[in-house]
Amino acid sequence: MFQQFILFSTFSLFLFSCGETQLIEKDATEKFANNAGDKKFQEKHDIPKKIDFTPKGIKLEVPTQDGKMATGYLLPSKETSKNYLFVFHEWYGLNDHIKKESERLHQELLNTNVIAIDLYDGKVASKPEDAGKLMKATSTERAKSIIRGVIASIGRDAKVATIGWCFGGGWSLQSSIML
Repeated sequence: MFQQFILFSTFSLFLFSCGETQLIEKDATEKFANNAGDKKFQEKHDIPKKIDFTPKGIKLEVPTQDGKMATGYLLPSKETSKNYLFVFHEWYGLNDHIKKESERLHQELLNTNVIAIDLYDGKVASKPEDAGKLMKATSTERAKSIIRGVIASIGRDAKVATIGWCFGGGWSLQSSIML
């Protein structure tokens, strides 16, 4: 089912240097985060509504290279499986909407472990202004450390697909590059 890395992403951004033949990756996630203060950008994001949701997953905690802990929302496969889907939240954070979407994906993907990775270290926003602040404050190095921690926890022979929305789409792409 997962023969190679699969990527679902809403955007990617690379910088080409004139006269050079190699692709140079610009810190696209930080560049994208600069949109956070733009009112037009903020208006394109619906404010999350309260939903009736009872989580079925479990809290994942893994150590990271920076000496901290990373957290996520884990929905383990019913049978032992090396198939994983990494779910990356949009700019509001790992809220009930993302957890519910992770559960939907888990039900549809047989024999797959689903991990919604929390890049905000437990912080969740409910208004666009606050979401923008969280997105802009996200450290690329910390986010990569979180992703590396999750990758280390699943083992080298895991087969991984990624999905994300908006802010999470960029991190879906970034994690696929890291993998």
